[in-house]
Order: sequence, then C-alpha cells, then structure tokens
Amino acid sequence: MQEVVKPSGIITLTTDFGDADTFVAQMKGVIFSINRDANIVDITHKVRPFSIQEASHAISSAYRYFPEGTIHIVVTDPGVGSSRRGLLLLKGGHYFIGPDNGIFTHVALESGQYRAFCLCEEGLLLPSPGRTFQGRDLFAPVAAMLSKGRDISTFGQKIEDILMLQANLPIEGNSSITGVVIHIDNFGNAVTNIPCNEITGRSFKVFFKEWRLDFFSFYKQAEGRGLSCLCNSQGLLEVFVYKASASQIHGINIGDSIKIVMQSDG
Repeated sequence: MQEVVKPSGIITLTTDFGDADTFVAQMKGVIFSINRDANIVDITHKVRPFSIQEASHAISSAYRYFPEGTIHIVVTDPGVGSSRRGLLLLKGGHYFIGPDNGIFTHVALESGQYRAFCLCEEGLLLPSPGRTFQGRDLFAPVAAMLSKGRDISTFGQKIEDILMLQANLPIEGNSSITGVVIHIDNFGNAVTNIPCNEITGRSFKVFFKEWRLDFFSFYKQAEGRGLSCLCNSQGLLEVFVYKASASQIHGINIGDSIKIVMQSDG
C-alpha cells in the first residue's frame, strides 16, 4: 500500500478559467476560509477552454517540481454538474483533486502506483445556487480540508476505475513510433507524446506532415533551418522553429501525427 504523505500546506491551481473573471479568486477565497495558512500557487489558468488533454499535460509537467505533500487542484470540466465523479488521487507523494474525466491521465500513466477516491460523501459540497462551479463548491473545500490534515479515506470510497483519455501513448511498430502533438506552448512549439528515452542512442528519422525534420540538441542549433525537433526539458520530442512560432507558420494543431522511423545501424 502506498504511504500517505503529510500535506505540505501548498495547494496549486491549474484551470481553463483565464484571468478575466473572478472564478479563481472565488476558489482561493473558499480555501482561505477553511485554512488561512494555506499557500496557494497558480500553475496556469490559460489551459484552452474545455481541453482536458491540455490540462492533463500541464499538471503532469509541473507537479514533480513541488515538494511531496503538495495538493494539486486541476479543473477543466465540461461535464460539471453531470453524473461524472469528483476525484482525489494520491500518486508519488502528491495529492490531485479534480473531475474524473481523464484529467489525470498523464499523471496516472507514469510509473508507480496510485490510490484514488471518489469525492462522493455527503457534506463535501458547499451550498450553491447552481451546479456549474464544482471547482469552488467541491474541489476547493476538499483541498483545504485535506491541507488541514483530514484523512483521505474520509472523503469517499476507494475506486480503481478512473477515466483515462485515449491515444495518450505513442504507438510502437516493428521499426517505428507514431505519436501525436499533445500541447502547443506559448512560443508555438509543438510538444508530442513521444518520450525521448524511446529514441536516445538510436539512429532514426522524424517525419511530420510533409516534412522530414532534422534533430538538434538545443534551439539555437536550428537557426535558419526551419521546422526542426529536439528533446525538450520534459523529456518529450518537440517540434519547433528557432525564434518563431512553428504552430502559426505551419498550421500545427493538437492531435497532429508525428512518426519516428528507426534506422538500421548496419
């Protein structure tokens, strides 16, 4: 059984709420009303609206750099108010709270076991005039109560069948790996789901749309070379144009396919 780690007092927020409305502030207000000593950190509120895939990638790329015991609230929730469950996940010494809609797929697919609980106990929800904001009415109070030491098993029944997004793992053939773009960052670089450890130390060619891409160790090496690729700081294959937006120039979208063809050393 995975050891339960004492909450650190840090609560992170990752949402698609943006910064034009008061949604994030309302969540923080609820947390502070329950635990005034909470330390709240905003990871990002610029996830594309309704993009569960992008939220899943965002939290998996950031959480490991926080201390163990950190509580991560992640909300991109087009199914809010429906029968979908709320979820509390313990993985790698971190706590994850959000909708059971596949948002923790990337975290769950990493090595190591996880424990998951349904947030379905009566009394967890705050009184509310509507069913459209469980980030504030469910996930924020659960995180705050957890940060004050409430036992994870008291929030709901342990579950084994959390929802997972499809097509999050690259497809391996006899001499090839086919992946997809899972994130486009603020610079227009296209991050794929192909781990660099799958190609390290091997000879290969990279094909993306109608291009064959040259592989580089860092961005500046590709100056003047157009669309290129490298292994990024998350250990994933990334498509880029040096000092330009690959996404805008070449019309790259999340879900676009990329293929690695392994070469014989002989």
